[in-house]
Amino acid sequence: MGCQSCVLFLLVALIYGTTKLQVIAKEDGYVLILEHSFNGEKFVKRGEIVLSDLKGEQATITQDPLSDEEKTALLEASKENRMYKLRVWSQVDGVSSNSNSGEGCWITSYTYAKFLSDSNLSDIITVNMDGLGNVVSLNIGTSLQKSDFVIDNDEFDTTIEVKVPNQAPVPDTHGFLHKMEKEKREKEIQAKEPQSVLGKYWIYLVPVGIFLLMSNAMQQQPQQ
Repeated sequence: MGCQSCVLFLLVALIYGTTKLQVIAKEDGYVLILEHSFNGEKFVKRGEIVLSDLKGEQATITQDPLSDEEKTALLEASKENRMYKLRVWSQVDGVSSNSNSGEGCWITSYTYAKFLSDSNLSDIITVNMDGLGNVVSLNIGTSLQKSDFVIDNDEFDTTIEVKVPNQAPVPDTHGFLHKMEKEKREKEIQAKEPQSVLGKYWIYLVPVGIFLLMSNAMQQQPQQ
């Protein structure tokens, strides 16, 4: 009984971890699992976004073709003016911690299902990241082409964009410290250089000179 309980516990843990794990590390990069829903409740895998690195500087997308059942569900959602939902997991880095600790959350984007069917499965997916491997937001956009509730394609024609914030200007701390050190050395050198008598005692010689000039001027005045 004890062994059976252990096996059951391991199976449950394995199933839970596999369900929650939405980011897979591979040799050629990181794969972000993309899921979608036609009814707003049940999400299924739509495809994979492959990131060359955790900064998301380069990304490609691979997607499975829609089944007849999924195309029917999309058309029904379009006719009923329901929402089409797309989601990804928020954290790309720390794969093992995400799957076990439950950290992170789902990042979801919405659009009308009719917009997607009208575009004949042509859309643009934008993933905004923080530059550290975390997904900040997700956006899906389409371009309207027709409105007859007919989907000719079985596969998505998707343009994927991954955006990261631009790095703010960094202060030139090294240059500033180098300048301060240079000025400090110049002052030290000037302090060590020998000075002339005039340079050392000018503060005393100037008042004496002024006094002598005033005395000579007074002596040169004609006596009345």
